[in-house]
Amino acid sequence: MSDASPRIAVLGSFMQACCWRVERLPRRGETLQAAAFSSEPAGKGLSVAVGCHRLGAAVDLILAVGNDAPADSLLLQLQQEGLHQRYVHRLAMPSGHGAGFIDAAGDNQIVVHGGANAALSPREVAGAEPAIAAASLVYAQWEIPPHTVRFTLEMARSRGATTVLNPSPWQSVPPGFLDCADVLVVTLGAQGSLACHRDGTMHLAPPVAIEPVKTIGAGDAFSAGLCLALGRGEPMTAALRMGNVCAALSIARPGILSSLPRREELDAWLKPAA
Repeated sequence: MSDASPRIAVLGSFMQACCWRVERLPRRGETLQAAAFSSEPAGKGLSVAVGCHRLGAAVDLILAVGNDAPADSLLLQLQQEGLHQRYVHRLAMPSGHGAGFIDAAGDNQIVVHGGANAALSPREVAGAEPAIAAASLVYAQWEIPPHTVRFTLEMARSRGATTVLNPSPWQSVPPGFLDCADVLVVTLGAQGSLACHRDGTMHLAPPVAIEPVKTIGAGDAFSAGLCLALGRGEPMTAALRMGNVCAALSIARPGILSSLPRREELDAWLKPAA
């Protein structure tokens, strides 16, 4: 594994994740007793930014948060992680929130409210132009308004960065988006991952076998590993493998941001057998 440290810009999203652990997922109209409850910062873009940072990348995070206690806690955690906040915008509205039910097998059901994420606009992205221009790779996802995502990817491609779009939460890709995304990434849960390059080539990688504790956050851990590898110029097959290892490490322990692997853990998994 190369020691190169790419610069990655992430179009982020912040969701305060409230999770209930239940024996099984609730049926329609049913009330269940939860065995445990947790509340912690998460979000598809936020998790990818933290994940890339822990793996050794230089990360610029473009993010909107609300004016509330979850945002206070997040900003403190970003400081502790060593991630700068120059492109984190605090808005006079609630932060994004998510509610998730996780069953004994690790499967989940999730509902989210976008909050401040829905107000992240091209204006804030334009203010981060120096970071996008310096990035070798720019990552975006769909917990942010589509017009902001497209503006970001178009700016990134015009500055020469590789652009990666994770169409999650899943929706059909609007016309024109594929013109500004070099790589479209889809995670397939227990079936692994699929990457579609803009030249038409497709790469499918099987998952890494591991006993899961939960599945929430696996896709973001995968994206962090993928982006790190692509940002260093590694081939897609190696990038998918790195992403799958990161996803496996994350689902083997509880938590969302806390479960994201660090560089030394990834090195140990990818080290060739003696």
